Amino acid sequence: LEITDGKELTEEFFQEELHPKISLHQPKFAKPKGPPNRGAKRITKVQELASSD
Repeated sequence: LEITDGKELTEEFFQEELHPKISLHQPKFAKPKGPPNRGAKRITKVQELASSD
């Protein structure tokens, strides 16, 4: 705590420094958006191994 003059150091100032008042309407951190969708579902064919007889 730095002050230039002793007149600045009052009981009210000291209490405010130690126990600041909490603002009820303080904006909070907004959660960021998630990643975009990965597009439409893709159907993949299962490759069967060809058996040579």
